[in-house]
Amino acid sequence: MNKVEERQIKIMEIIKKHKHITINELGEMLGVSHLTIRRDLKVLEERENISIAYGGIVFSKEEFAHFSKRELENLNFKSEISVKAVDYVEDNDIIYIGGGSTCIEFAKVLLSNKYDYNLNIVTSCVNVARTVSKMPSVNVTLLGGSLINENESMVSLFSLDIIKNLNFNKSFIGCLGLTNEKGAMFIDLTLAQIKKIVAKNSQEVILMCDYNKIGKQSMATGLEIDDIDVIITNKEASDIDELQKIKNHNVKIDLV
Repeated sequence: MNKVEERQIKIMEIIKKHKHITINELGEMLGVSHLTIRRDLKVLEERENISIAYGGIVFSKEEFAHFSKRELENLNFKSEISVKAVDYVEDNDIIYIGGGSTCIEFAKVLLSNKYDYNLNIVTSCVNVARTVSKMPSVNVTLLGGSLINENESMVSLFSLDIIKNLNFNKSFIGCLGLTNEKGAMFIDLTLAQIKKIVAKNSQEVILMCDYNKIGKQSMATGLEIDDIDVIITNKEASDIDELQKIKNHNVKIDLV
């Protein structure tokens, strides 16, 4: 077996493990250029069970069938944000990770890029907990309660009491809407209250928000702009008027 064949076998192993991953991430994991990965994927796409979609995202064909073009575009935006967010994670951090698709994507990137980090992770999201629990040096705490299907988060008044007594180096939170006036908004009032407490108990609050959410509103406000230290969003947000208003606050805007 030559080196090319060995690399292609490793690519298939990674895709089967992660279900979807970007071409650039594959290149970084295997230490080769994205052009080399593209050549390998062209071969694998013809003979294996994979598909390459919008933004260079590689899927198993079974998972690809469940995604619309719009969902694939949004997934690429969330992946870019997640890769940047992982740069904020440091060894021995105590972190909170919220729920929703961006936080789940963040957990997947964290698993692949920071595998040897010692971390204490608290989350209310079942899928996040399941993903980061595969990391060998991580202690995971899943807050209990009633399940919100839309973002796989569990919430309860009991979890509110628990979170009041926990402290975090960093919190990584997604949202359904973000405006200068209302701040970051969420699907559920109790979930919004949890985010407020998490922010109060965190040394650094990092909001992961794809540009489609900026200017939109949701049911419950959890974080005011002044509660947030960093907003990671896509470069497509740079011309959005609402983001220009948010910039007037003491918050770092990290465009990807």
